[in-house]
Amino acid sequence: MAGGAYEELSHTGQLGPETFELLRRLVHQVRQSSGFPPPEGYAEWNDDAAHDVITAMLTREGTGQHFVTNCFALAAEDASLERLFLTSIKNFLIDEAKKTPRGKLRRRIARLMGTDASFRRIPGPPPRCGRGIWMISLPVPGAYARWGSPAGTIPARPPHGRTGPSWPS
Repeated sequence: MAGGAYEELSHTGQLGPETFELLRRLVHQVRQSSGFPPPEGYAEWNDDAAHDVITAMLTREGTGQHFVTNCFALAAEDASLERLFLTSIKNFLIDEAKKTPRGKLRRRIARLMGTDASFRRIPGPPPRCGRGIWMISLPVPGAYARWGSPAGTIPARPPHGRTGPSWPS
């Protein structure tokens, strides 16, 4: 990408239009691939919402504009700068999502499920932006006792020929 954000930062040492446009595009890319909610005050994602995310990243206390400098210092060319910005944006949006009531509730439920032996986390990469999938640990004592099946086993069909949406015919 000739004349890209990396070249702009290396020549001027400042965030200019090329770098800002790259950040805007990457905010949209992260929100589309990860399903993050729009920033507070927006009902849906648009360029203004992306601009607010970039502004929040640049003005964040402690790190602020240093993230641009840090990414540039670690990058070797436009592609690596883009990957570093992408990671920074995703991490920022994760931190922001954790601050919302929904994010707080999600972390509390995960913490409670982690301490309960009735649930276990499925190993593997997390789906979308989540931290993983939880499932009920088997066997659960008495889980199917009402149908007379041994505890912790799932009968092939319910007794007495009953069928329903969860039982294939």
